[in-house]
Amino acid sequence: MLKITKRAVTIHDFIKMKKREPYATFRTTAKMENFGLMFGAQVNTFAGLLQGSSFTTKDCDDYIKLTHAEDLLEETIAQAKKRGYRDYFGGEMRKDVECKYTVAAALMREAFLNGYEGLKTRIEREHAFAIKHFYTRLWYGAVRWHPELAYMNINSVGKLEGADKKFYQRVFSHLMNNAANSAVQSGETVFIYLGWVSADYYMNKWKLSSQIFNTIHDSLDVYVWKPEANLMPALINACVHNKIRYPCEGIYHRMDPEISDIRDYKHLTGYEMGEFDGTQKIKGHYYKHGEESEAMEIQEAVKEYNDRMKTNIEFKEIPA
Repeated sequence: MLKITKRAVTIHDFIKMKKREPYATFRTTAKMENFGLMFGAQVNTFAGLLQGSSFTTKDCDDYIKLTHAEDLLEETIAQAKKRGYRDYFGGEMRKDVECKYTVAAALMREAFLNGYEGLKTRIEREHAFAIKHFYTRLWYGAVRWHPELAYMNINSVGKLEGADKKFYQRVFSHLMNNAANSAVQSGETVFIYLGWVSADYYMNKWKLSSQIFNTIHDSLDVYVWKPEANLMPALINACVHNKIRYPCEGIYHRMDPEISDIRDYKHLTGYEMGEFDGTQKIKGHYYKHGEESEAMEIQEAVKEYNDRMKTNIEFKEIPA
């Protein structure tokens, strides 16, 4: 007899189901919104993110009602009407669409930043430093320059004034976004570069055929020769994991492999065999349709490779 017990979904259940609907959409939307706010996205930017997600105008209505912000919506509509229903950048500002997303975005952004006070003050500090010095100092010694700030008319509270406000607001917002998130994003890439260098050392030493060809923030892109399919994820994971480096002492970094095979029909199209008839839109491309897998422990992967390939490679930890 089969007994079915009803219970709430746990985080472990959610992770297992993250590529299935509706959880895939929930996860994509949540990641986009959280990352946007964490990196200090301005209201208009965040409103655009919301509008491009699964968050609907009905959701905006519900959120505005929940937060008792009907007066703010009316004020936003009135301001948009004065500008001919255009935003400050000349974009469309319909009262039943963009105005609602703008209000919802403003309320969410305020609540998020008030909830994480350290994040808010860090962003403000990065903005002020960039405006004064025209660069952002990164955690590991490098700097990111923002030379355009040197030629802008910026007042004492960090806002553009005069003609610059009209002509350079979008550029200024972009520079402020760069100032807010450069240190965070470079904090990810440093570990990946170190892992890349360490992994490349072993790949050359072992005369492997696989090649690392690209990096995007905290990820590595790798062409993997199939006989090395178990060894490469284990090697990269070993070169990144258990590295304790300032300012992340006590936080270990781990790689989560995702394998895409361009000869696999579903990886290539996003559809099972027989589902695609040529009329549907291809769901991205093979780069986005990989299957997640677990990396073997490095010594286990080395032994498996040696036994199968009749080699005698060895892995010894490179000091952090």
